[in-house]
Amino acid sequence: MISIVLKFILRVFLPVFLLRFSLLCGGGFRCYFWIKINTVKKQKIIIADNNKYFREGLKRILLNIGNVKVVGEAENGLQLLDLLEIQKADIVFLDVAMPEMGGFEAVLIGHQKFPKTRFIAFSSLENPRYVNRMIAAGVSGYLTKSSDNYDLLHEIVTEKQQTFYLSPGLQNHNLQFDNHSLVN
Repeated sequence: MISIVLKFILRVFLPVFLLRFSLLCGGGFRCYFWIKINTVKKQKIIIADNNKYFREGLKRILLNIGNVKVVGEAENGLQLLDLLEIQKADIVFLDVAMPEMGGFEAVLIGHQKFPKTRFIAFSSLENPRYVNRMIAAGVSGYLTKSSDNYDLLHEIVTEKQQTFYLSPGLQNHNLQFDNHSLVN
């Protein structure tokens, strides 16, 4: 009974709290350690891009935003699908143009096998043809590598509502949306 009450208090009333532990350190001095316990679930992220420097940079940005755990990286669509079989992810950031299997094909297959995973295209390709093709495949957003996407990345990893994310540079393009709310 106490365990149930304690879990309820920790999950409902105190999502983030501090516990103070006192330990004896060398020389008889009393040391206090504060441990922050955060009950918020971290978003599991996979990054798929054939450029390892881009993957590393995006990973650092996402970790800086917080509330994320990068659980894997892939160089192409085939590696991404294999990785998703082993490691579930909440969000996948993927490039459109990758060797062996591109983002379009990976999203089509990924949506069938992993319907709860959100796929966000992150590409240097800004042509409306590519954007529309990825929208048709079912991505939850299309970000361009040439835009400042920090605020959008923050929204993507902190919000769980179903909206469509679009880089500011793509606002004036002729894009075809179905039933997506648009955030840019």
